Amino acid sequence: MASILPTPPVLSPTSLPPTPLPPLPPLELLAASLLQVGEWEDDDDDVEDDDWGRVADQALKEGRDVREWWAEEMREREEEEDWEDELYISRAPDFLDLQTEITSSTTHLTQLRAFLSTFQTSLSSLSTQISTLQARSSQLDARLRSRRTVSSPLSVLLSDLAIPPSLIHTILNTDPSPSTLDAWLPALAALEARLDGVRARGGAKAVSDVEGVVEALRIKAAEKARAHLLALLHPIRVSIATNLPIHQTGALLRARPFYGFLRRRADRAAREVQRAYVNAARGYYETGFRRYAREVARVGARWVEKAGSVGEAWWVSEVVDEEGEGEERERYAQLDGPGVFLAYQSDQPTFKLPREALFRSLLLTFADNAHTEYAFVLRFFDDGLPAPLQPGAPRPGPFLSPEEVRIAQETGAGKAAEEVWGMVMEPALAQVRADLLRLPSPLPSPPTLLTQIRLNDHLSSLSHARGCVPLDSLHTSLRLALWPAFQTQMGVLIDSLKRLAESAAVAGAGGAAGLLGGAVGLVTGRRAVGKGEAERATRRYARLFAGLLGLASEEDEEMVFSSMARIRPHLETLVSSVAEHGLARGENKDVWLSATYESILQELSRSAGDGLESHERLQRESAHWREREERARRRIGAARR
Repeated sequence: MASILPTPPVLSPTSLPPTPLPPLPPLELLAASLLQVGEWEDDDDDVEDDDWGRVADQALKEGRDVREWWAEEMREREEEEDWEDELYISRAPDFLDLQTEITSSTTHLTQLRAFLSTFQTSLSSLSTQISTLQARSSQLDARLRSRRTVSSPLSVLLSDLAIPPSLIHTILNTDPSPSTLDAWLPALAALEARLDGVRARGGAKAVSDVEGVVEALRIKAAEKARAHLLALLHPIRVSIATNLPIHQTGALLRARPFYGFLRRRADRAAREVQRAYVNAARGYYETGFRRYAREVARVGARWVEKAGSVGEAWWVSEVVDEEGEGEERERYAQLDGPGVFLAYQSDQPTFKLPREALFRSLLLTFADNAHTEYAFVLRFFDDGLPAPLQPGAPRPGPFLSPEEVRIAQETGAGKAAEEVWGMVMEPALAQVRADLLRLPSPLPSPPTLLTQIRLNDHLSSLSHARGCVPLDSLHTSLRLALWPAFQTQMGVLIDSLKRLAESAAVAGAGGAAGLLGGAVGLVTGRRAVGKGEAERATRRYARLFAGLLGLASEEDEEMVFSSMARIRPHLETLVSSVAEHGLARGENKDVWLSATYESILQELSRSAGDGLESHERLQRESAHWREREERARRRIGAARR
């Protein structure tokens, strides 16, 4: 350590002579010494200010010389340095190893620096490559967006034009049949999609490549579809024993897609199939209803009315409308009435039915067949309705459902169906119309005619509910023919009862026996009118009133009972005349009148049944006869008093 003062020699304690210590310097000299010691401290890196201050303070306290303290302190320091040197020397191998490691680390750091320099160069090159790849990626993204823009139209084009091998195999190598329908129906739909695609893209080169193939498949498919549909019509042509409604819903409706394909892609073949069906179904219905009408006429000839004419019904002993026949007649007027007549029943010689039953059988049978045929024609030949046989859907019913009727009305479908239906049903319709309008001579009774009118009205409503509008012409023709016949027969009844009442009055005026009595017989064509004829007339009037009331509807009730209102005065005249002149001697006329009016009331109540007992018109009629019965009773009571 450099110092401005000479370094004192290092002496051991044994080498120093025992010299006495000099006297203590004055205070000024001590301060100077301390200042000089502070200068040493500035040049000595190993001595700190605190050490010098501590030595000075200790020397002052003990009264010792600073140099002595310095010498002692330096010895201690040298000893410490020697100890440290020995320590460092003893750890020299560690330092050498550390030096070696430092040297190796330096070498490694140099290598690392070179590697990092190379890596930096590689990173620069990689950055350049990444920039190039990013530019390439942007180009690829642009091309991808362009291809995506084209991919959708291209995909549609491929799906529209590509012809799968399965489609070609189905059309060329298989024939339509119940077992191959599951393959043929999708094949026809796929072929139509290709045909539409070719038509929509006529200018593309790809279209010209497949156009010839698609056209060849269309011709082959149309040929096989036509042959399949004509084969399905064979059972109808050869026998009327075929259940046509079952065949229509079970076989023909399943083949509707074949006809739809022909109508859209091969119109000539479609018209040929339509003509073939019209001819087959036309002959089927014409033959069937001609035979059925013949059997109806055969059974109808066995029925003989109990009265020769309606005009004789008031006085003959056998009456047309006996007890129980009114209720049966009302059942014939209902759609859910007795079952229809079956043709084979005519082979039984004793089998017979009244006119209204045969009328019901013929009209109801024809109407059901007409409704079934119209439903099939609309479903098969008209595209206005959805496909009736969807995959997994149940078989449709023989008649149009309310939903189908609604769709047909909203879309205006049915024009083509009405035309085909007219061609199919024309001969049968003419046959049935002629048979139904061929009224027998003499004409049936008014209740029979009203039964037929009411049944015709019910069937007209049913035809509208089932959507069979073309059948309106038949219902209108029957309505126009039956109502005048009904009015005519009601007029005959009125005139007949009027003549009967006048005959009773003439007989009463001239006596029951004698010349005038014989004249009455000449007028009526029967014997003179008596109590029995009057009682039969009252019972028949009550049954006629109740029967017509059960058959009349709200629309025609007023017209029907306007005729009954004309009959009642003649009946009252007849009863009054017989009461005055036709009773046996001694018989009380008021008692007979009361009994007669009471029998009318009872017959009205019995014939009307429970369903009409609260009817307003029946109540008014009963009140009229009850009032007359009460007058007769009051006269009886007055006579007894």
